Amino acid sequence: MFTGLIFYLLFVTYILLVHFVELYGFDILIDTDLRPWVLEVNLSPSLACDSPMDLKIKSHVVADMFSLTGKYLINAITYT
Repeated sequence: MFTGLIFYLLFVTYILLVHFVELYGFDILIDTDLRPWVLEVNLSPSLACDSPMDLKIKSHVVADMFSLTGKYLINAITYT
């Protein structure tokens, strides 16, 4: 399962580099008054998956990123 994911992430990295799309990771804290505070912005967020929950979240993030650019993944890893 994780070998296929590594190939998938390498392919995504290749597509991102060729088409000049960047993915940023934002760390946000929400205080007791529900105000968001940006703690940091990661220029190269990790797409490594250590658990099935990581795989579910990060595969959806990558698929959403492609859909925002007008490119849709066919046969994407999907977990509903």
